[in-house]
Amino acid sequence: MSDLTQINFPRPYRHQEVATGESAIIWEMNVSGGYVGFIKTVFIRFFDDTYLEFKVDGVHVEGSKIEHDLGSLDSPVKFDPPLVAHNTIRVVAFNNSSATIDFEAKITGILAKPKT
Repeated sequence: MSDLTQINFPRPYRHQEVATGESAIIWEMNVSGGYVGFIKTVFIRFFDDTYLEFKVDGVHVEGSKIEHDLGSLDSPVKFDPPLVAHNTIRVVAFNNSSATIDFEAKITGILAKPKT
Protein backbone atom coordinates (compact mmCIF):
# COMPACT_ATOMS: atom_id res chain seq x y z
CA MET A 1 0.00 0.00 0.00
CA SER A 2 1.31 3.46 -0.93
CA ASP A 3 2.08 6.00 1.77
CA LEU A 4 1.06 8.79 -0.63
CA THR A 5 -2.26 10.26 -1.66
CA GLN A 6 -2.06 10.78 -5.44
CA ILE A 7 -4.42 12.48 -7.89
CA ASN A 8 -3.99 13.23 -11.60
CA PHE A 9 -3.75 16.85 -12.71
CA PRO A 10 -7.29 18.17 -13.24
CA ARG A 11 -8.14 19.30 -16.81
CA PRO A 12 -4.78 18.43 -18.41
CA TYR A 13 -5.87 19.83 -21.83
CA ARG A 14 -6.75 23.51 -22.02
CA HIS A 15 -7.06 26.15 -24.73
CA GLN A 16 -7.47 29.90 -24.76
CA GLU A 17 -8.01 32.45 -27.51
CA VAL A 18 -5.53 35.31 -27.44
CA ALA A 19 -6.27 38.48 -29.43
CA THR A 20 -3.66 40.14 -31.60
CA GLY A 21 -1.19 42.17 -29.56
CA GLU A 22 -2.34 40.56 -26.29
CA SER A 23 -1.07 37.92 -23.88
CA ALA A 24 -3.00 35.45 -21.74
CA ILE A 25 -2.50 32.55 -19.38
CA ILE A 26 -3.42 29.40 -21.33
CA TRP A 27 -2.62 26.83 -18.63
CA GLU A 28 -2.23 27.37 -14.90
CA MET A 29 -2.42 25.29 -11.76
CA ASN A 30 -1.67 26.24 -8.17
CA VAL A 31 -0.13 23.49 -6.06
CA SER A 32 -1.32 23.69 -2.46
CA GLY A 33 -2.74 21.73 0.45
CA GLY A 34 0.50 19.91 1.19
CA TYR A 35 0.68 18.47 -2.34
CA VAL A 36 3.69 18.45 -4.65
CA GLY A 37 3.18 18.40 -8.43
CA PHE A 38 5.08 16.00 -10.66
CA ILE A 39 4.90 16.99 -14.35
CA LYS A 40 5.20 13.94 -16.61
CA THR A 41 4.39 15.23 -20.11
CA VAL A 42 3.93 18.59 -21.84
CA PHE A 43 2.46 19.66 -25.16
CA ILE A 44 2.24 23.35 -26.04
CA ARG A 45 1.35 24.53 -29.56
CA PHE A 46 3.37 27.40 -31.07
CA PHE A 47 2.28 29.73 -33.91
CA ASP A 48 4.27 32.13 -36.11
CA ASP A 49 4.65 35.65 -34.69
CA THR A 50 3.98 34.44 -31.14
CA TYR A 51 5.99 33.16 -28.22
CA LEU A 52 5.28 31.25 -25.03
CA GLU A 53 6.52 31.19 -21.46
CA PHE A 54 6.40 27.95 -19.48
CA LYS A 55 7.18 28.43 -15.80
CA VAL A 56 7.29 26.06 -12.85
CA ASP A 57 7.44 27.83 -9.47
CA GLY A 58 8.32 31.07 -11.28
CA VAL A 59 11.33 29.56 -13.10
CA HIS A 60 11.37 29.36 -16.91
CA VAL A 61 11.41 25.91 -18.46
CA GLU A 62 12.92 25.65 -21.96
CA GLY A 63 14.29 29.23 -21.85
CA SER A 64 12.54 32.54 -21.36
CA LYS A 65 10.91 32.64 -24.82
CA ILE A 66 9.63 29.46 -26.43
CA GLU A 67 9.28 29.85 -30.18
CA HIS A 68 8.53 26.27 -31.23
CA ASP A 69 6.07 23.49 -30.42
CA LEU A 70 6.78 21.50 -27.29
CA GLY A 71 5.83 18.02 -28.46
CA SER A 72 2.44 17.25 -29.99
CA LEU A 73 -0.87 15.97 -28.70
CA ASP A 74 0.09 12.45 -29.85
CA SER A 75 3.73 12.71 -28.80
CA PRO A 76 4.23 15.16 -25.91
CA VAL A 77 7.62 15.99 -24.39
CA LYS A 78 8.26 13.48 -21.59
CA PHE A 79 10.07 14.38 -18.39
CA ASP A 80 11.83 11.48 -16.69
CA PRO A 81 12.41 12.24 -13.91
CA PRO A 82 9.34 14.49 -13.77
CA LEU A 83 9.54 18.24 -13.27
CA VAL A 84 8.64 19.09 -9.66
CA ALA A 85 6.27 21.94 -8.76
CA HIS A 86 5.74 23.18 -5.21
CA ASN A 87 3.67 26.33 -5.97
CA THR A 88 2.59 27.01 -9.55
CA ILE A 89 2.65 25.72 -13.11
CA ARG A 90 1.89 28.37 -15.72
CA VAL A 91 1.94 28.75 -19.51
CA VAL A 92 1.50 32.25 -20.97
CA ALA A 93 1.04 32.98 -24.68
CA PHE A 94 2.05 36.28 -26.32
CA ASN A 95 0.34 36.97 -29.66
CA ASN A 96 2.22 39.36 -31.95
CA SER A 97 0.39 38.12 -35.06
CA SER A 98 -2.36 39.94 -36.96
CA ALA A 99 -5.08 37.46 -35.96
CA THR A 100 -6.68 36.03 -32.85
CA ILE A 101 -5.16 32.61 -32.10
CA ASP A 102 -6.58 29.68 -30.13
CA PHE A 103 -3.55 28.43 -28.18
CA GLU A 104 -3.58 24.97 -26.64
CA ALA A 105 -1.58 23.10 -24.04
CA LYS A 106 -1.74 19.71 -22.37
CA ILE A 107 0.24 19.06 -19.19
CA THR A 108 -0.09 15.71 -17.46
CA GLY A 109 1.17 14.65 -14.09
CA ILE A 110 0.17 13.89 -10.54
CA LEU A 111 -0.28 15.73 -7.29
CA ALA A 112 1.04 13.75 -4.32
CA LYS A 113 1.23 14.20 -0.56
CA PRO A 114 1.94 11.92 2.40
CA LYS A 115 -1.15 10.18 3.78
CA THR A 116 -2.14 11.41 7.23
